[in-house]
Amino acid sequence: MPIRFNTNENKRIEFDVTVQGVETIDLKGSVRFTHEGIEYGFPISVSNSNISVDIPQLGSFMKDLSEGQKMQARLEVVAGDTFIVPWEDTIIVET
Repeated sequence: MPIRFNTNENKRIEFDVTVQGVETIDLKGSVRFTHEGIEYGFPISVSNSNISVDIPQLGSFMKDLSEGQKMQARLEVVAGDTFIVPWEDTIIVET
């Protein structure tokens, strides 16, 4: 199910995480999505078994967003020399 983003509200996305062979604290990454050829990235925060990301109001930095507009989103995680994309989905804009 796509995630809905209201352009006038902050949004927090949370992911459960289970890792092997690396400490959770060593995970780095971001949630990224693209609008009009510009890629936006928001850093993740990692706790014991949870990854979260806080995304500010989309309307504060993206222009020309329209109701129902769709954007692809992905979670990118780096652990040492390993890069993975454990989540991809569609964002639907609500104005």
